[in-house]
Amino acid sequence: STRAADNLLLPLPYAGFPGASGWTAVLEFSAAALVASGVPLSACAATGAPDEIWTSSTATMVHPVVAKRVAGVQVISAASAGSLVAGATAKIGLGADSAGASMALTGTAPVGAINAGYPTMTTLAIGRFADTASNYQPMHARSLKLWPYRLSDGALQAVTT
Repeated sequence: STRAADNLLLPLPYAGFPGASGWTAVLEFSAAALVASGVPLSACAATGAPDEIWTSSTATMVHPVVAKRVAGVQVISAASAGSLVAGATAKIGLGADSAGASMALTGTAPVGAINAGYPTMTTLAIGRFADTASNYQPMHARSLKLWPYRLSDGALQAVTT
């Protein structure tokens, strides 16, 4: 339960999440508005210039992508996973391990990107970047499910349907 302006930050590790070699998080939410570069879900390895894996968007918050940066520099990104609609319920699934990162949006086929290593995540954030108070995504978060391993692409697609 949160108030309108709450920041949802989960210090990691939490109850076995993330796992030693991978993780998956699925967020069910509805976007209250379409915003430029909103970040519905992110995981961060450190503060400052972190290793980070996140879901992001284009200027109108309709084409979420999965991306990763190392020491503050973006090193991977993937194509659009689909479209969000303000007020409509959506599920974003984000998974990562040493081989790569992938994301599925509300039952779409996952899009992915190659990882350069598997950093230890220290924070999971809902509705913003994990390392800074920026790139807010106004939303109504409904549920968050965590796995201590990376789901297969088929399973990730199924759990976001």
